[in-house]
Amino acid sequence: MMMRSRFVLYFIALMLLVFAANSDYVSAQSTMKSLIITQTDVSEFPQMTLRFRSLDASGLPVSDAQLGLFSVSENNQEKAPENLTKTEEGIWVHFVVDSGVWMVGDRWENAQAAIADFVQTTPWMKENLDQVALTVVPAGGAQNLVSFTGNGRQLINPLETFTPPGGSQFSAPVKAMDEIIDQMALLPEAANQAKFIVFISSGLETGAGSAATELADKARDKQIPIYVIGLRNDQKQPLQELAEESGGQFALYNRLTDINPVYSQLIAYREQYDITYRSSVSQSGTQTVELIADASAAGHVSDIVTYDIEVNPPRVLIESPKGGDTILRQADVFTEDRASIEPTTTSVVAKVVFPDDHLRRLQEAVLLVDGVSANTLNRPNPNNDLEFVWDLHDVQKDGLNDFSLEVEITDELGLVSRSPAVTTKVEVIVPADSPAAVATVDVEGLTEEIRTELETTLAVPPITCFDFTPEWMCNNVERPLRRNWISFLAIAISVTFSGIVWINRDKAPVQKVRETVMRGVDSLTKRYLGPSEAKAYLVVLEGDVNIGKHLEIFGDTPIGRSKQNAELLFQQQDEASPLSRLHCTIIDEEDHFLIRDEDSANGTYLNGRKLIPLQTEDLHEGDEIELARVERGGVRLLFQLAKPEEQGGGDVSDAFKVTKQTRPVAQNGEVESGEVSNEDRF
Repeated sequence: MMMRSRFVLYFIALMLLVFAANSDYVSAQSTMKSLIITQTDVSEFPQMTLRFRSLDASGLPVSDAQLGLFSVSENNQEKAPENLTKTEEGIWVHFVVDSGVWMVGDRWENAQAAIADFVQTTPWMKENLDQVALTVVPAGGAQNLVSFTGNGRQLINPLETFTPPGGSQFSAPVKAMDEIIDQMALLPEAANQAKFIVFISSGLETGAGSAATELADKARDKQIPIYVIGLRNDQKQPLQELAEESGGQFALYNRLTDINPVYSQLIAYREQYDITYRSSVSQSGTQTVELIADASAAGHVSDIVTYDIEVNPPRVLIESPKGGDTILRQADVFTEDRASIEPTTTSVVAKVVFPDDHLRRLQEAVLLVDGVSANTLNRPNPNNDLEFVWDLHDVQKDGLNDFSLEVEITDELGLVSRSPAVTTKVEVIVPADSPAAVATVDVEGLTEEIRTELETTLAVPPITCFDFTPEWMCNNVERPLRRNWISFLAIAISVTFSGIVWINRDKAPVQKVRETVMRGVDSLTKRYLGPSEAKAYLVVLEGDVNIGKHLEIFGDTPIGRSKQNAELLFQQQDEASPLSRLHCTIIDEEDHFLIRDEDSANGTYLNGRKLIPLQTEDLHEGDEIELARVERGGVRLLFQLAKPEEQGGGDVSDAFKVTKQTRPVAQNGEVESGEVSNEDRF
């Protein structure tokens, strides 16, 4: 009975010792004293992830943090955290073994066993997650046997082959650890990660006192605490003070399990947290983020970091319908109800891209028809094409109806983007209505009195010719002229005028009038017959979505972006266009063409040379024309003369027979400037 009671007492005492050994670590689970942000992940921007360690007053990890304790402030704007998860981050452990006079006998074997236990035994070191290094400090000075490695087994062979030199000279581990702390603090790959020194010693042979205190202060300041494994009980006090003052822990080695509390506390530092929030940053540059925790009695604790981000507005492009497409609404039979003609709706498909590679949510996407909202998608998925339904019920005018389609999107950061305009047509065709039957009057059915009255009323009184007029002239000339005396007067005046002109046909005034009339007739003939035959073409080379298409030139052609000033239009809807309202003019001189810059704001360039405003320049086959610099959003064109077989009208895309053009995406670059003399142009 007494033996059983004694066994119970031993068991209770053992449990109390285990609890006492781990009491520091357990207490760390309840009180938060500081936060350290170890990583800022912007790869999924605007979804942001902050990785951090939460420490108590003793510098030990807090393992029971809850999402509700935290808040985030980004550029002084509060953001609600969305998620909090635990994660692991590797720890960096540098083993420093004091190999001086006192490291003899089984003490060196115990030091070897302590290091081997950490690098080979689960759950201590995690290979390729944690990093370990080994330095020994004999009397002759520190020797680094193994630099930091993720393979702990690399420490075993140097431990087995190294033998403490012994002798009568003391070692200087305090000086060695001072230098190691400086080196570890500068490791770029270990920035913001937990770093420690594990010092294994039989006692401080030198450096006890003020030197050890200064080392402890430096270790705490650099956040590289020193954990000490003592091998002699009679020398433990200076070692224990060094550990505690540096923020580490002390363990006296009697058997291998005595050091488990030290290693348990080290690996606890692997535990970190990832907290996520949604950023609303809409401008590129350096951003400031503060993570704040409500630590109850300790008040609020926080850490601040900065990160750099590039943010650009999204782009949207209409993929269907294409520019120049025609949507046909055709009825099989005549109908007054144009609204019901099929199709009554059509699909408009657009695609969204993010030039900055930061995929984000869309708040809204709007289909604009001639600048007016026609359909709205709320919170569409940017991963998929945006598909709008365009209602055609109101398109009821017979024939071709031109429309300008645009899509405007707003992303979650408030950035707005509008697609280049696409011009499309809706054609309404309705067969003609069958004519109504025309009512006829049955004259034979009328009474004799009514017939007589009608014939009398509608009868034309006869005209008696002059006695001397022959009968054929009476019927064909005199009577028609006398019924229409105005025509008779006009003929008489014409005959008289013709006679006068004939008599004076060789005189100078008559010759001048004749030449003037002939020039006018020739000008009118060219004006009205010319458009049927293209005399030249402008081929789009760059700066427009319809690259490679041909624009027909029939004669004098003003070019710009305003239909009040020009005939051939580009970027009509873009207020930020570098093109002027009237930018330049192609001039037809019958046997050759000229080009003239109309004092445009950003210049007209011919084969790379800037034209002098309001002065003409000859155009030749193959010349390149730039309306402002393409790098600044301009348009580059190629001038081509029409071939003889094309004079009757070539196969030219309908996309250029309309005046609305879409503005291309401008490319960044410097605009060349400066005036060019007339001599430099040839």
